[in-house]
Amino acid sequence: MDGFQGAVLQVKLKYIAGWTEARRGVAARYHALFTKAGLAESGTYPERGVVLPREVKGARHVWHQYVIRVARRDALREFLAARKIGSEVFYPIPLHMQDALKGLGYKEGDFPEAERAAREVLRCRYSLSCARTSNRQWSRRLQSSAHSFKPSALSLLL
Repeated sequence: MDGFQGAVLQVKLKYIAGWTEARRGVAARYHALFTKAGLAESGTYPERGVVLPREVKGARHVWHQYVIRVARRDALREFLAARKIGSEVFYPIPLHMQDALKGLGYKEGDFPEAERAAREVLRCRYSLSCARTSNRQWSRRLQSSAHSFKPSALSLLL
């Protein structure tokens, strides 16, 4: 790290606690929305709903990302996009199946947990710089669309 980077980080250190609390607030709002909509389910793997991220007992999550697991992730992403609700898939292809690692000789089925996560994981719209605007809009859009997630639509999408 050079001196300039150190100076920038020293200034940012003053804000970390506030940024963390803002992200924790957004995560709590998202958690409440999915729960209120009847989409949250317990367990590790989604069956008919959404598995929400959890805070490990004794730890304090900073919520850099809010990532959910959904059995039919791509269908849910399309549903959200049609309602202008942003989401993102970061690793649609597991690392062991990417071209850069083909030389290692791994094949489909060698890392089933990574492959399942690549099919199920979806990052919800989340921006600390826009915490008061974009995240609220995301929350409102999700909340107003939640009725569409109910029984019949839920079975089609998830």
